[in-house]
Amino acid sequence: MKIFIGLKTKIFIGILVLFIGSFSIAYRYNRTVHIITLVLVHNYIYPSTKFRVDGNKLYMTGLISHFTPGQLKKIINENPEIKTIVLEHINGSLDDDSNFPMGKYVREKGLNTYLKSDSKVSSGGTDFFLSGVTRTMEEGAYIGVHSWEGMGEGGIVEAKDIPKEDPQHRANAEYVNDMLGSEDFYWYTIYAAPADGMHQMTEDEILKYEVATKIIKN
Repeated sequence: MKIFIGLKTKIFIGILVLFIGSFSIAYRYNRTVHIITLVLVHNYIYPSTKFRVDGNKLYMTGLISHFTPGQLKKIINENPEIKTIVLEHINGSLDDDSNFPMGKYVREKGLNTYLKSDSKVSSGGTDFFLSGVTRTMEEGAYIGVHSWEGMGEGGIVEAKDIPKEDPQHRANAEYVNDMLGSEDFYWYTIYAAPADGMHQMTEDEILKYEVATKIIKN
């Protein structure tokens, strides 16, 4: 059976193919398009954070999004035996307005956080690791930090170039202060690497800023 496709349909299909192709390239190579897509999809369409309960441990992996606090609270309420959240691969947060209150919730619940030797946390994932009352890290775990971008007098600028007294710093600085008792770690992060980069913390840095309260040697 032959299927006849009209000219308008062919044009529509052609445009659609070009759009999808262009979007795929932009998503892969354009950082802004990539980030905006992740934010829209995982904050408003479906969650990217995955959880698994094993005894008194809750294993967590994926990007932190608008959905994550609700997922976490539901699991903890259903499994009151949970004492420790094991972070496997948390590459960041798509929504700090959700991440910071979630971190405070974990601290209020008296829960601990833990990194395995092959765990990798960075950016918002590192912020969430700070929420544990006890923060244990096995040697070999990756902890990454970087700066962020905000608005300056000339447009978008790196956080380190925004005056310290600017309100744009307050949410991040106050969260770190709530978790660690000092803002020092926050100010360190914005100089450690640019917003589009990442710095892997050394063991000395981790201990200096008390990011981990205990490091387990192999």
